[in-house]
Amino acid sequence: MKTKLLIIFLLFTQFKLFCQEERTDKLLIEAFSKLTKIFPSDSATLYQLYFIWYRAIDIDKKQRQINRINYLLTDSSIKRYRNVEKNLKPLMTKIVADNRIDKKQLSGFLTLYCDYDYFRGEGLLTKVLTEDENYSLVWNTFDIIIEASKTDTIYISTLMEFDDKIRTNVELAQAFNERFILESIRNNTEGFLDMYLVREKEARNELINRVWDSASFISIFTEISEKSRTVKYKKASLEIIQELKNH
Repeated sequence: MKTKLLIIFLLFTQFKLFCQEERTDKLLIEAFSKLTKIFPSDSATLYQLYFIWYRAIDIDKKQRQINRINYLLTDSSIKRYRNVEKNLKPLMTKIVADNRIDKKQLSGFLTLYCDYDYFRGEGLLTKVLTEDENYSLVWNTFDIIIEASKTDTIYISTLMEFDDKIRTNVELAQAFNERFILESIRNNTEGFLDMYLVREKEARNELINRVWDSASFISIFTEISEKSRTVKYKKASLEIIQELKNH
């Protein structure tokens, strides 16, 4: 009797799981269908993302995919997508053509490009920029920001914000610590030291840890510590050098 009950229980459990999986599969297909209707130009990449590259097997992972898709289908997400689709490329085109970027453009670019990077990680906005435009527009815009860092530390701090947020464009993300931030600090070393001095100790350490190339970083502040006539900059430079050597 107990054996029969156990078999019935197991069969019922398997049937229940089967039904649950069927429902989950149906919900995933329905959510995916809505996604491709809203973003038809990205449908090929979305299919590869959800059903080839990262195909979910178990119910929990499928449910996470459904939740992920449903978030992309929210009004706020669609609005962000359309904003990037409409405004990112024209903004970069103007910045590169003018060879300059003001603070309003900088703020807009921060929002638009970080949203673009996020959506690219979700298999969206695949047609907004070509590979060539990634270099001719995106990289050139960042070079213009680096040049602008000579005039105001907001350009340095914005590059650091980008460093926190860029994930999909791996080559670009790597360049932030290896080149972008380092060059912007070299362009405006005293401005960076002012950023350092207004912070408390933990925040100071976080600031100087932004740069991976500590040897180049040390050389910048060694020069300041030896040549600057401003006591606060000499002192701050020596603190930074010591902190980097302790790492």
